[in-house]
Amino acid sequence: MAPTIKDVRAIMPNYAAYKNWHRNGKILGIAVHHSATANRLTGAPIGDAATFFNYHVNTRGWTHGGYNYVITAGGQIEYALDDKISAYHAGFKDPDNSERLEYGQYWNNHYLAICLAGWFTDNRTYQDESGRARRIPNNHTRPGPAQMSALIELIQYLRKKYDIPVEN
Repeated sequence: MAPTIKDVRAIMPNYAAYKNWHRNGKILGIAVHHSATANRLTGAPIGDAATFFNYHVNTRGWTHGGYNYVITAGGQIEYALDDKISAYHAGFKDPDNSERLEYGQYWNNHYLAICLAGWFTDNRTYQDESGRARRIPNNHTRPGPAQMSALIELIQYLRKKYDIPVEN
């Protein structure tokens, strides 16, 4: 049975520019990311597909966002970028390193990208307006039960839909 998925593709920024694109390869696997976004006072996960796509398109200058699916802290699965379109989820900082860039494009072309809203590492910091490092409380450093349940359901659904082996 398919999980409950909210289709938000048509309301993502710049949707008309890429809605008819197609990925350059068969879907072979699934990559799971976290957004590295947290409330600075509580450490709680923040953000949704619109938040992340707005940042990717309007701040980073990308054509579209970096994930096919986003799972909010409350466990809502958002379908943000059509599966047939490669997400920009595996990039490298040095665009002149063609070997690493090619490796990243392999992941983009052949893997669906799922993003969990939240910042799931310990000892998180951010820079305040004066440039000083500030700590974010070590709360919510792991996905919550609703988010994990949604992730498991989505992965099982996508594995079946695209015949993806468990190791991918």
